Parts: sequence; C-alpha cells; structure tokens
Amino acid sequence: CLLGGLGVSGDLNDVWCSDSLDNSLQLVAPSSPWQPRYGMSVMNLSSSVVIFAGFRASVALSDAWRADSSLAEWTQLPFPSLVVNPRLLQWFPSTSTVVLHAGVLYAVATVDDYVWRVFPSFPFSPSCADSLIAASGSILRLSAASGGLFASTDQGITWTTLNSTLLLPGSAAK
Repeated sequence: CLLGGLGVSGDLNDVWCSDSLDNSLQLVAPSSPWQPRYGMSVMNLSSSVVIFAGFRASVALSDAWRADSSLAEWTQLPFPSLVVNPRLLQWFPSTSTVVLHAGVLYAVATVDDYVWRVFPSFPFSPSCADSLIAASGSILRLSAASGGLFASTDQGITWTTLNSTLLLPGSAAK
C-alpha cells in the first residue's frame, strides 16, 4: 500500500492498495483522518497498520495512527510529544515492542497499549544511521555516532555496552 506522501499539489493523506499482481493500485481512501504528511514511519502488523510522525510542509509531526487491515478506519494512538527528528523506529514482533529513537530521546511501547516510556539518557549518542537488531530476546544497537555496540534484554529500558570502540566503515579512527 501507499500512504500519503509528497504530491505535486502538496502533502497527501490518501491511501492506495493493490491486492493483485497486475501492478495496479486502487484508491482505498482519498483522505484519511491523519494530517497530510510525508516521511512518516509505517509498521505493518499482523492485523493492522500503524503510522508514526512524519512531516507536513517541512514541520515535524508527533502523532501516531492505527488502521485495521482494510485501511479505511483509523484511530489516533497515544504518542510521546517528541518533535526532535530524525526518528528511528523499529518493531520487534517477538516482544510486541516498538522502539523509537528521536534525537536525544528514546521511547519504548508495547503494541498492545501504546503506553510510551521515555528515557532521556542512554550510553550511546543517537543517530538515524544506527541499526537495531532483535536477537534471542535482546535488542542490539550498533551506534554509528559513538562507534559502539549495545544490548538490552528488557525491551530497551536499560542498556549494556558490549563494545565501545568499534571502527565502522567510513568512520575516522578513534
């Protein structure tokens, strides 16, 4: 499916989907209840789709919306008031956890209730170039800014430094 985006006439909040392999799209909703936007994060869950944040006319949005599998009915979800961008979002199906990184803030929520826990500090410098990996009940984070590898076994609440001196390709020696 295609959700919103930046069109010739400005920001969009339409929804288009395809249910076939013939490369055609059908308009599901010409206008959704969420503000027109581009650059949002989208999570495709087993029975719903969730959109987070994005931009409208170059202004960062801080909201979240969820639709059932038809993408016709949308409900606004609780979302932390984070206006710091860029955002890094990762969903971990094994723990039903959403991890959100936004500038100097970090938040964790479960997809059951979307109650966000915001953590203003952690042992790494956040970057949109960071990588998150779900591995055996843990979350691993490779931090591009600080050149370290960090692990969390409690859905991102606390972090342990595994290696703080990794040299990533293209980075300067420390």
